[in-house]
Amino acid sequence: YLYLGAFFVIAAAAILAALVEAARLPVLLIATALFAGGAVGFKKRLPQPSFALAIVFSFLLPIDANVISQSLNLSTQSNEIYWTLVFLLMAVIWGFGTWFYSSRVFSVAAFGSLILTALRFSEIFNASDEWNMFSVGVANMAGLLAVHFLKKWKGHAFSQPLFFLAQFAQVLLLAISFSSMIFN
Repeated sequence: YLYLGAFFVIAAAAILAALVEAARLPVLLIATALFAGGAVGFKKRLPQPSFALAIVFSFLLPIDANVISQSLNLSTQSNEIYWTLVFLLMAVIWGFGTWFYSSRVFSVAAFGSLILTALRFSEIFNASDEWNMFSVGVANMAGLLAVHFLKKWKGHAFSQPLFFLAQFAQVLLLAISFSSMIFN
């Protein structure tokens, strides 16, 4: 029930961000700060609710970033730089969450954010498909390095979800590069 409630809070924030334009940024920022404070405050006494609050906090951040992006009316290149930094920040936050909560969920989210960072970074320079594949490959290598450190820190079972996701990403990358090579 706790995680279902967390999901509904995230969904409500997304709906609020879409509907009420005048109040959406202040309300979202206050809610994000309250969830972050609750997550840290409840960590020792109530670890499970603290984790749920941290999930809500971390998934509210991209919603906040989207509202800020819409408010700033950025140019195309500035928007790519902005989202590259947002996804990099999210990877760092979820990486910290992996350590702080010993969470496999956060490790997978950090890896996904790192992949999105690589894609957005290459879009800053209007890069070719080859460069996009290369940058995702580099991010994937960073993910596999993280698997190595997670395995040393918490063991094989803890690092498995990230390992399987990194392997899936690599197979997908190989399939995309192969099809690109065939069609081009």
